[in-house]
Amino acid sequence: MEKHLELLERAKQQIALADHLIYTTYPIVNEQKLLIKILIEIHNSLENMINSIIQYNYLYKQITNNLFNLETFSKLSRKITNQEEINTIKEIFSLIEKHKQSKMEFVRKEKFVIMTNHLKIDTINIEKIKYYNQITKNIINKIKFN
Repeated sequence: MEKHLELLERAKQQIALADHLIYTTYPIVNEQKLLIKILIEIHNSLENMINSIIQYNYLYKQITNNLFNLETFSKLSRKITNQEEINTIKEIFSLIEKHKQSKMEFVRKEKFVIMTNHLKIDTINIEKIKYYNQITKNIINKIKFN
């Protein structure tokens, strides 16, 4: 199987896992720390989906560099994504980066809180996670390789 198809299949599996965690596991355990795990799965799915599109375009000589790049993706995906979806993807990548760099994270009132080094706070709740999941699923479902 070609690499871009493998990456897209992996993206579909990861978003299916995130979907299961959101709608099956989370309601049962009701643990806010699970929200970051779901966000990571959504992020990983997006990474594989973006790499899939970049690999496909590299394979068919539409671009000369096959390195992961959000800007390259946003140019290549104009037919399948809108600006709101691109902004959501950037927001997810930003949250994951803040999570990686964060020295302190905690749960407060149904939210997972990420505190940055500058004492800035970002919160994740189940509604936001469901929105990110839906956006990711929509984009993946629009991808068709000819």
